[in-house]
Amino acid sequence: MKATFNPDLKKFNEHPDVHMISPTVDPSGAHYDKKTSQDFEEHMANAEAAHQKLAKGGYDRVAQHADAIKTYINSTIRTGEKPIVEGLKQHIATKAQKEIDKLKTPAGKATRQKALEMTHKSIDTSKKHLNAALDLHSSLQKAKNTLVLAIEPAVKGPYRDWETDRKSTRLNSSHRL
Repeated sequence: MKATFNPDLKKFNEHPDVHMISPTVDPSGAHYDKKTSQDFEEHMANAEAAHQKLAKGGYDRVAQHADAIKTYINSTIRTGEKPIVEGLKQHIATKAQKEIDKLKTPAGKATRQKALEMTHKSIDTSKKHLNAALDLHSSLQKAKNTLVLAIEPAVKGPYRDWETDRKSTRLNSSHRL
């Protein structure tokens, strides 16, 4: 058997030990009304405005903090908070403090503390661009959620509603509007 991008799923047989979920959705059952369309367009317009703020050298400045931004955004998804620059700084400081606490020598601790201070200065000088990047991410996330929620009524099957930790979760519920 060879892995392919678009395998013929009809060749697979059902088996009680295998849980197969079809990724296909019939869009005719989607609920895409005028309000959904307006919401989507609004979120995309906000994303375009944030992109315009970043277009003039901002992406290079944001890229310097890409790993920290990724882990910070993931943490905000888990907590449900809106990503902001001050939260990013706190996230970096918390992670750095854990690293500092692991070090044994005062020289090592001082070096890591100085690196943290330099990172915070870099964030402060790039604050405008980082705000725009976080706004861009939030706007695109909201646009995607608008589409997911519109398509959700068309999704059928046992995977639509899951019970996880006694909380009912639905399609991408951690990214709700």
